[in-house]
Amino acid sequence: MHKALSNLYTLGDFDTLREYLLHSSRWLQHNFTAFGYAQIEKQWLETIELLGDVSLTTKTLVPGEHFDALLLIFSNKEKNQTHRLGLILEHNETHIKQVHCIADIDNDNTAFSLTEKLPDADPLHINQFDHQLHPCTSHAKPTDLLGANGKEHLDNWWHLWQANQLASFTTCYESNAKITLAGKSEKLSVSDLRHFKIKLVNQFKRSYAQLERLCFDEKRNVLACTWQLDGDYVDAKTAKRVRINIMSFVQFSQHGQVAEECILIDWAALEKRFALEKAIEF
Repeated sequence: MHKALSNLYTLGDFDTLREYLLHSSRWLQHNFTAFGYAQIEKQWLETIELLGDVSLTTKTLVPGEHFDALLLIFSNKEKNQTHRLGLILEHNETHIKQVHCIADIDNDNTAFSLTEKLPDADPLHINQFDHQLHPCTSHAKPTDLLGANGKEHLDNWWHLWQANQLASFTTCYESNAKITLAGKSEKLSVSDLRHFKIKLVNQFKRSYAQLERLCFDEKRNVLACTWQLDGDYVDAKTAKRVRINIMSFVQFSQHGQVAEECILIDWAALEKRFALEKAIEF
């Protein structure tokens, strides 16, 4: 199944992957949910067009209890581009129930021109949130979903994003950790990640990070998760409530520090969904 996914984009092998689909299968990508064979295959074709003629350079699989996470990194040598796809697959070993794909496309065009090629987004329902927690409640953290046995380092990593604990960049990351950020093709440093975090959050009047789904491979100490960053963004003097869908793949060392991290965001889909006149800077 996982090989069929990579072969779809490198070889255009529709037949093999099609065998894993059900009539009720759905595929969420670019904030649009495709249902059934016709819509899903149209989504595949559009992605192949965006990627171009690519070869697979890296595949990272993080198995979970009810679903798997897959990171595919492709290289388009003709255009000197690197594309990354992060996929969360819910399946029963023989058929795919649903897929959530975040596409980090390296494109010659700006994100705004890329939005013209994307489908219209699904209707969005954002629940109101209150930063002032009740004294008897707490923010959800990875160990709430995975269990606390030997996984405290996951909470330390998440605390950085959820509570803006910038000191964690020193304690939670190896000094030479390899960082890959959405929209950037080159490998970056922890200092670059810190700058990205501060710049991103400072563009919102208020923000709140919330976990969605997690997969953790205890043997390899690799975490994959989808999460959301909600906030009020001032776009052309108009405050807009936006939600950024993020997928993170984090490799921890044996000492519990982050050795490598890849963050995926579909910037073009974000800008199309909220009709942003001013792009979020990163």
